Amino acid sequence: VQIRFDANLSLTLPPREETTVRSTHSLPAGANVFALTTHTHQLGIESTLTRVVESESTLLHRSTTWAEPPLDVFTPALVIGGSERLELVCRYQNTTDETVGFGTGFRAEMCFYWAFYY
Repeated sequence: VQIRFDANLSLTLPPREETTVRSTHSLPAGANVFALTTHTHQLGIESTLTRVVESESTLLHRSTTWAEPPLDVFTPALVIGGSERLELVCRYQNTTDETVGFGTGFRAEMCFYWAFYY
């Protein structure tokens, strides 16, 4: 079993604004993905993972809670081809008077995903 933990580290959330952050990620060709989840901190209002194959896309995961994002399990596992990508999208509502960036602290934000595969 392998775990891919990847993120968009380029977060800049202006004060008192809604911001959407997007990034594209790859997995090894032939990866059998059996579970996915995402992670943000408290300003996160939605995060999604979409499977992108050429011009087609399929939503695989959606979370609207930063505190307890769901773990989506796939039976049978999703086989990811070499040309396929995962698009990670995190949407934030910065309710503070400060610009918020990436970080591990309480006042910082994140946009991560976990893929569990073999």
